[in-house]
Amino acid sequence: MTARVGPEPLETLRTMMDDGSVSPVIDRTLPLDQANEAIACLRSGRVRGKLTLTI
Repeated sequence: MTARVGPEPLETLRTMMDDGSVSPVIDRTLPLDQANEAIACLRSGRVRGKLTLTI
C-alpha cells in the first residue's frame, strides 16, 4: 500500500507546529555515542514519544 502526499497536508502540519497546536513529545535525549542504548530502548517498546540523539 502506498500513499501520495502532496504539499497541502505538509503545509498544514507546518502551520500547526508553528502556532504551537502540535508539538513533538521527546521521551529522552542521548548523545550520539550512546546510539546503541537508544536502539535498545526503541526495541524494548518502552519509549513514549521521540528519542533524539545529539552530537
